[in-house]
Amino acid sequence: MFGRTNTEGYAQAVSMLRNMYCDSRGPARSRPGMRFINRFYEQEPQRIIALDSRFNSSYFIKLTNLKLEVIDLSGAVVPPASELISNSNFEQGGDYWAVSSSGAGTTTFIDGSCILTPTEHANQTRWQAISQQVTTTSVGVEHELTVMVDHYNIYDIYIGTTDGATDIAYEQAPTSQAFKFTPNVASFWIRIQVVNQNLTYPPGDVIVLEMTCRDPAGAGETSFVTPWPTSELRRIHTIHLIGSNDYYLLHPNHQPYKLDYDGMGGWTFIPVTFTGKPASWDGNNWPATGVVHQGRLFLGGTPFQPETFWASQSGSYTDFTEGTQDDDGFNRTIQFPGRIVWMAVTKDLVIGTSQAELLVTSDGPILTPSDVQVKKQSGYGSTFIQPVIVGDALVYVSGDRRKLRVIQYEWTSNNWQSEDISFASEHITEGHISEIAWAQNPNNIIWIVTNDAKYIGVTYERDKRIFGWHRHDTDGKVWSVAVTTLPSGTSLPCFMTTRQDDTCDFEHMDLYWVRTDSWAYRYYTKPQKTIDGLEHLEGRTVQIWTRGGVHPDQVVTNGSVSLQWESQDSIVGLQFDSQLYTLPMEFMADNQTSLGMLKQWVKIYVYIYDSLLPKINGRRPPERSAVTPMDTIPQSMTGARRVSELGITGTSMGTAEHVHNNGQIMVHQDLPVMLQVLAIYGELSLDSL
Repeated sequence: MFGRTNTEGYAQAVSMLRNMYCDSRGPARSRPGMRFINRFYEQEPQRIIALDSRFNSSYFIKLTNLKLEVIDLSGAVVPPASELISNSNFEQGGDYWAVSSSGAGTTTFIDGSCILTPTEHANQTRWQAISQQVTTTSVGVEHELTVMVDHYNIYDIYIGTTDGATDIAYEQAPTSQAFKFTPNVASFWIRIQVVNQNLTYPPGDVIVLEMTCRDPAGAGETSFVTPWPTSELRRIHTIHLIGSNDYYLLHPNHQPYKLDYDGMGGWTFIPVTFTGKPASWDGNNWPATGVVHQGRLFLGGTPFQPETFWASQSGSYTDFTEGTQDDDGFNRTIQFPGRIVWMAVTKDLVIGTSQAELLVTSDGPILTPSDVQVKKQSGYGSTFIQPVIVGDALVYVSGDRRKLRVIQYEWTSNNWQSEDISFASEHITEGHISEIAWAQNPNNIIWIVTNDAKYIGVTYERDKRIFGWHRHDTDGKVWSVAVTTLPSGTSLPCFMTTRQDDTCDFEHMDLYWVRTDSWAYRYYTKPQKTIDGLEHLEGRTVQIWTRGGVHPDQVVTNGSVSLQWESQDSIVGLQFDSQLYTLPMEFMADNQTSLGMLKQWVKIYVYIYDSLLPKINGRRPPERSAVTPMDTIPQSMTGARRVSELGITGTSMGTAEHVHNNGQIMVHQDLPVMLQVLAIYGELSLDSL
């Protein structure tokens, strides 16, 4: 792009976004930080897969070497123990729950969730709560309460011998979390309460999706033995059987398995038993991929018959008995070279092979044994990575795992067209793509994990012809990504990371203003100078936000840090810097380029929104003036901020020893807070070389 100034979109593009993403509406924003949720003391890399449950609860498959576990949004491994809380997922409305309030707020049970909305009041004395009395058989034994909420807001957990008491435990949290406590009596109350916040937190209600507390008597963790070693985890494809909570897991060298959820906390994991299965499905020869379409299960791509796909009988996903009736099973061997590597459904059944993209259609309204047509749409080829559906388009990975392609139907050509959306950013996938996941709301970002345990993203808005790539760094390794959709419609990207040796962490990329990784929120009943509960950050240098502003960095020792001033609540995490580099300035006149001219910025203006001041070409504009009151912390601001440049300036990705006089601008935020850049402009001087 540096030498192709006539390329479409050059004027709207940037040279690099690092730990920032492009919003399709125009701004460049610093990415949300990853919030630490739970740690697993396992050495090998892990993979997570989001399950699209028909219930409000979000669950994930966690795969490690020869093992499968189901975890929930709080990162807790779902145990098979008996549930203490009645109607824990609110599927029965408000049954079993006591509702209380200090004002005229509302508590609404709707669509398998509970919405707590306190009355607005400046003195923070208005609250809304639900509670329930439970009985355990394990007095004096540690219990775990898991709370899953939809979006960010502060809530309180009270556990006591009476409703609203805290003689057993008290916690405050901003999002889904697991709490450990030890009851000293058999019968006790669990209460979740939301207080109207007159603080710096986002205002609004709290949508509670599920509260679970299981009796640890006889409990363990739901762990299943699998046939898949670590080296095979990337090849696993999943199929959600429409109309059920059953999921098939496929690998070409192993019999398919079914994971079933009964909707009441029970999980089973068993091999799939087929009726009328092909004789060749045996040993290490099984379908590699599949999809549900028109009431049938389509499977294909076995090692010994890589060009063949099979369809089950209509209405029976496990019956592959073939025949001539319209609802009988059937198979087809494609007449184009290439191994079947994935299947997906948009309007029609689409098959990706190692050499082409195919469409499976029929003359009639549905596919039948006598009415199947396979048509080649494009000839680019794919790898085995399961594609994602983005609106009415299908996003898949090229055979070399360096390109991200989009295939979609184009009315003008009456054909499915495939486009390389990584064409102008081929360098960014040099680590080779290993996983992709789409986070639709609010920003339409496809998150990508690469083989070298890094992650990148691309903002994609097909109808507006907008796609922008962004690179992200974090202090550690990223093994896997999965996106779950909350009932509010918000997409929540979740990651498996390694921050310390022999561990894997489950983390959320929460839509919160804090900008640190592996961060933790701590709240105390009164201000204090010590922040504890930071064992997952032991020995690490961390950034700290307190009520008194950004605190100097500290090293976590014995699970805690000491502050220079008291704070009632704090956020602590690992630093990452947000950086934006513009492309070289170009002024075309009479088809003549300005690339050969020296460029000197006289003034640079960066228009920011609700952000603390960043550095602009290495300098931070003044935060204070003569009228700024003493002893006040810097406030976020909106508007244009200026720096004046002296001499000929430039940058080569921030390195001082190799400076190009090309008029690039670098915006850099090293504070753990939001950065939103709306525009960059200024006064530029041009001189001939």
